[in-house]
Amino acid sequence: DVYKRQGIHMSKFHDFVEFIGVLKNIPRIGWIQRGVPLQLCETVAEHIFEVSSLVLMFSQRVIYSGVQVDLSKALSMSIIHDWAEAITGDIPKSLSKYFPMSMKENIEMMILSDMFKDEMDIIKKFFAEYLERKSIEAQLVKLADHVSTVLQGRRYLSSGYNVNDIVNNSTSEALKLVEKGELSVLKHLIEELLSDSR
Repeated sequence: DVYKRQGIHMSKFHDFVEFIGVLKNIPRIGWIQRGVPLQLCETVAEHIFEVSSLVLMFSQRVIYSGVQVDLSKALSMSIIHDWAEAITGDIPKSLSKYFPMSMKENIEMMILSDMFKDEMDIIKKFFAEYLERKSIEAQLVKLADHVSTVLQGRRYLSSGYNVNDIVNNSTSEALKLVEKGELSVLKHLIEELLSDSR
């Protein structure tokens, strides 16, 4: 069986398709909390697509500068980084800041472990690495996560929705990531991109 050889049984594959399909219907709750109507609200799946697209472009710039990046790993991390939200929903920072340290991350890891059990261990491995934020690939995904949030926030701002706090926080976090280290090769690009999106 082709799916079994690839590390996932057919029944599990159907479960997986249903699992990720839910993400197309889950809005990013921070936008709703700030008055963006549900019908205009970005979904988690839309966010994942934009993050992955940014990771692809950012990675190419970093690789061109001479820094080694595992593009397959970076893209895999970007695709799975919010998968657990198919179960948890998009937990807003206004709530998660009250969680004990690492509680949200531990829950997300448990969800992926339960979903995939002993199959496709690479997914759990990449997700754990993303949470640690130590590798260049994980940092690229987190950078793209913040930049995507800023870009979407600017779109809402241009339509009159007050999402300034989210935009300002994500802008600050993105700029921190490119201030030093291997991602500093992206500093000018990120500054320009965030400025152009205003």
